[in-house]
Amino acid sequence: MGPTLGRTWSYDGLVGTTPYAFEAEVTDVGDVEVGGRTFSGCAELTSTIELSDSDQGETEVLTEWTCPDIGVVLSRDVVERDDVDI
Repeated sequence: MGPTLGRTWSYDGLVGTTPYAFEAEVTDVGDVEVGGRTFSGCAELTSTIELSDSDQGETEVLTEWTCPDIGVVLSRDVVERDDVDI
């Protein structure tokens, strides 16, 4: 059984003593090409993470392509507030 498009999950709690909350969703399913190699049966996971040092609802958006028996093959991390796009 592969990943299900639209599946979501969330967490709102602590990491150690630091508040941490996120919402994640499977936003795409299929093949992904990285460095000239194609990986099959992968899932794009998009996580929206609340910035703990923000009171205006600012977020970090982490997008990862994860493939069976391999793990993460491609990722992007964006924090607009800090002008970060990795």
